[in-house]
Amino acid sequence: MGAQEHRGGTANDAAAATRHDQQQTGPCLITIKGVDDSSSTSGTDPSTCDGHIQLELSASSSSLYSLYSRRRRGIILAVISIAQCLAPFNDCIILPGLKALQLEFHTSSVMATAVVAFNSISLGLFSLLWGPASDVWGRRVVYIASTLLYSAFSLGCIFARSISMLLVFRVLQGAALGAYRTTATGVVSDVWCPAERGVALGIQALPTLVGPVVGPLLGGFISQYFGWRATFIALALFSALIIPMVALALPETMQYKRLAALRAKDPAAAAALSEAREIAASRPVFRPPWFAMAVVFQRDVLLHFLVGLLVFASAYSCVVELPGVLTRAPYRMTQVGIGVSFLPAGVAAMIASLAGGRMFDWMAARSGGDPMLRLTYNNMATMLVVPGLLCYGLGAHFKANLAVLYIGLFLMGLAMGAFFPALLGYVTILKQHAASTATAGLNAILFIASAGIMLAGSAVVGSIGIHVYCIALAAGYTVVAAAASIQIHRRQCSMRELSSLVGTRGSS
Repeated sequence: MGAQEHRGGTANDAAAATRHDQQQTGPCLITIKGVDDSSSTSGTDPSTCDGHIQLELSASSSSLYSLYSRRRRGIILAVISIAQCLAPFNDCIILPGLKALQLEFHTSSVMATAVVAFNSISLGLFSLLWGPASDVWGRRVVYIASTLLYSAFSLGCIFARSISMLLVFRVLQGAALGAYRTTATGVVSDVWCPAERGVALGIQALPTLVGPVVGPLLGGFISQYFGWRATFIALALFSALIIPMVALALPETMQYKRLAALRAKDPAAAAALSEAREIAASRPVFRPPWFAMAVVFQRDVLLHFLVGLLVFASAYSCVVELPGVLTRAPYRMTQVGIGVSFLPAGVAAMIASLAGGRMFDWMAARSGGDPMLRLTYNNMATMLVVPGLLCYGLGAHFKANLAVLYIGLFLMGLAMGAFFPALLGYVTILKQHAASTATAGLNAILFIASAGIMLAGSAVVGSIGIHVYCIALAAGYTVVAAAASIQIHRRQCSMRELSSLVGTRGSS
């Protein structure tokens, strides 16, 4: 019975997403002037929906997405993007100082790697709670509560007196930070319609990809001149700045709450919204963690998630191993030099993230309303991870020129940046009214599995060699990516057959 319900839910979600995508492939922004917009019309009585946004509402409104002016969308995107910087900084700012940390605590390289890996596992696990919380109680309250907790736990990392104590507070940091990725994706799905969502997700993902550039650069400088503990002081200060920014500039965007506020202010305008009935029928409920996890294992999601997992894990495994490679002969680089070496992957991911989001949106009008077909070119772009792994692994093993390693990191950055905005966009289209919960499942398994791969890599690279490890990752990716491509191709064939059948019936 449970399996039947699961399969039925998958089919229903896909059908609903297809209908929703078809409705939104055209222009979806209907101009409704707000008092924060320079083009506001004087003489109107703006309604305040949540105490932070004042909008001119009327019964002519036809979409909830149109309730945000272009300027207000820009502000919202800027706020969540700046806040998103905390997550990659949390991962990457400590990387150049891992060797110094290892020496101070007289511990092994595996335990030093665990400072990063355990944080990722905790982030993934607790996103399963933060995601549903965001879908029920709203985006703002989750942002503020999680950031307050993160700031407090950062103090514990600063004053840690043993590797065990540091690991405990890194786990707690990850638990607090688990709210960020899921809540940011929820905000984007609230404010941008499916046809425009890929670009917004690509921009929102930029800070996640800037982290591997700026984080190690900043971390290398701080660690070398002020010690590795100072990196946690920087994280605590940055998180403290995010709290007032979110409180003052980010409105509550959760669609159910927005509709309720609009009904209280202007029932006629609320009733005129095309999504009103669907939103009202999707009353927020706190979904248990296994609901979010089940999203990943749905037939239309699993293969594409596995592609993203292997790309992400490959890139981050190589990034975590990079300081160890560069401190040995013939490179023997300083912490600042190691920080600079993260530039190729980060720059590539930044470029590809914007291109990947645009690619996903460009396919909206060419996919026949099927969200999976929008992944076609993004999936192809992930193939760059194979030459990237080979360049990096073989280059590090044979001690090649640094340019070879940098080319490998650059290619992996391109593959990662091009795919993740599309994957997040795809899942939020399938699960519009539980967007944060659905992406929580993705993040949970993504970070837990990636951490496992990182720890395994750190443990086995010494015995099998970095080149064998990278070749194994490339082989695993190739198998999964081929299966995902076949699934997309079969869906394309089905859509063509359906189109031909409709055309034949129409002509007869």
